[in-house]
Amino acid sequence: MEKIMGKAIFEGIVIGEPYLRSKKQLGIEEYKIEPHMLEDEMNRFEIAIKDAKQDLKFLKSSLKGKVKNNDLKILNVHLMILDDPVLLSEIGKRLRNELVNIEKVVADVVEFYVDMFKDMKDPIYRQRAVDIQDVGEKIIGQLMVENCELNELDNKILVTKEILPSELFKMHHDKINLLGIVTEYSGATSHVAILAKTFGIPTLMGVKDVSRMEWKNKVILDTRKGDPCVIKDPTEEQIIEYKKQKLKLMAIKEENKKLKGLPAITKDGVKVILNANIGGITDLISLNNSMADGVGLLRTEFLYMESKFFPTEQEQIDLYERAYKKVEKLKGEKSLIIRTLDIGADKQLPYYKMPNEENPFLG
Repeated sequence: MEKIMGKAIFEGIVIGEPYLRSKKQLGIEEYKIEPHMLEDEMNRFEIAIKDAKQDLKFLKSSLKGKVKNNDLKILNVHLMILDDPVLLSEIGKRLRNELVNIEKVVADVVEFYVDMFKDMKDPIYRQRAVDIQDVGEKIIGQLMVENCELNELDNKILVTKEILPSELFKMHHDKINLLGIVTEYSGATSHVAILAKTFGIPTLMGVKDVSRMEWKNKVILDTRKGDPCVIKDPTEEQIIEYKKQKLKLMAIKEENKKLKGLPAITKDGVKVILNANIGGITDLISLNNSMADGVGLLRTEFLYMESKFFPTEQEQIDLYERAYKKVEKLKGEKSLIIRTLDIGADKQLPYYKMPNEENPFLG
């Protein structure tokens, strides 16, 4: 038995068979082409772009009404990347200069832009790296006529270094019952984290070296608050205990569903204001579905703790404006209480060293 900790994205308990997926290797061959073959290679590229767009548009239209419009905007970003003149121009220029097959050119250009965006301080720009990678793999997949077998993931817990947003959309569309996700990639503000919460998939992020570990017949994924973890090779006693806890959690969720939307009034008629506790971007995104009266606590430290660098002034302004717009849509008191930065003690920043104190919780 081995217990591995991580960061929970959607609360749940899952007991099931893990499916270890190593990073997809497309096996791109590099070979020289003759100048007279340039037109044919460009035609292949243009057809691949067209097919990739059609796939995304079909996916978007088929999910309309089943997935929130806000979440479907991710697919709009991918469509915009497929039309990006800088990206398309760079691929065409390299093809003419290097005279190698189009698959290799696309892979190299995509890798260049992914690395460039990954090095940026702004987390929004760093997220673009994932989007470009996703689109790049889609183009190469079209060029290589690659078919992804998703059925193997049905009723499994996916263990992978990373998963792309378009893959989650495709699984949802194809009605693949993905029980849970354990991933090395950590980003609570990422599209994957947002979609995992939207689709109700218990997800554990930030688990190091997952692809190097040995995953056997059964694991327990526990993404409840407190100590979110995945348990490898659980004992029979642990499986029995977690099955009991899962039933309790499901009963609580069902009971909470019945209470959602009802006025919060005590037995003697006193109205109680229920405000939301916002501890991350996913909490903010789902605020309007919570039917809370307002925001009783917006924890500003998450903007610092979920980044590798100090957030810029504009990033902080954007957060507050986003929170304000969300609160404006609520039906209750519409209060928004923002807590000033709470860093130190148990909330350390990896990029800023603070001096140790004997009793930092005293303030």
